[in-house]
Amino acid sequence: MGNMSFDFTGKTVIVTGGVSGIGLAISKGFARAGANVVMCGRPGGSRGPAALQEVLAEGGKAILAEVDISNEEQVAATVQKAIDTYGKVDIFVSNAAAFDGYKKLLDMSAEEWKHVIDVNLNGNFYICRNIIPHMLENGGGVIVFISSIAGVIAGHGGAAYTTSKHGVNGLVKQITFDYGRQGIRANAVCPGST
Repeated sequence: MGNMSFDFTGKTVIVTGGVSGIGLAISKGFARAGANVVMCGRPGGSRGPAALQEVLAEGGKAILAEVDISNEEQVAATVQKAIDTYGKVDIFVSNAAAFDGYKKLLDMSAEEWKHVIDVNLNGNFYICRNIIPHMLENGGGVIVFISSIAGVIAGHGGAAYTTSKHGVNGLVKQITFDYGRQGIRANAVCPGST
């Protein structure tokens, strides 16, 4: 495939779940390509500061935002922090997720169900509600949801996770339908276990 290079100089990207795993790799990739990266991690999480230093050590431009994406006030504050720091947000990558350990519906408490739905589905609603108006004002933007193969078929998560990821894939389609003509491009990536 050859050596692909991407140039995101001057672009600002918010990456939820951006301090470990797939999210950290995404944060590093955008930073290497010249983007301003807002790496989001859970409040009080231990990985955030070290992950930020990894990105900065490679010469990237990044800040850390501690945010519980199931809390709309924290989400709104994070979007505002990104705008205040870098002037605008061009790209949002939704990578944060809660997993349910493959629990069947009858093995799951109401609290476990609510937590997974709050993080995986409601959190994305909150972020989009706060970021799409900003993107519309600026002529468009890109939203990428790191969904899951569990959003396409059953058996790759439990009841709550599979339901939440199906919901995410529906949200992507509806955002595209509602705002695609106004310059908002939304896509979902559906990996298997990583």
